[in-house]
Amino acid sequence: MKGGVGVPQEVVELITSDTVFLLNKVDLLPDSQVEKVDLAIVMGQANSWKVSAATGDGMKDFLAGLGRLLHNR
Repeated sequence: MKGGVGVPQEVVELITSDTVFLLNKVDLLPDSQVEKVDLAIVMGQANSWKVSAATGDGMKDFLAGLGRLLHNR
């Protein structure tokens, strides 16, 4: 994928609705690029979040979402 996030086909085949992705270090991307990282398109139906552990951006949503997933299992 030109200028975006790519996933090898071998990995794509392993992704299910139970898969969870956490894309960290979004603080290192230019602001104009953060919104272009569309994990729903890249990861399909897997649960995914964009965060920065260093700045805390997105961490509350990630923790709440992961907590809901675990509670529902």
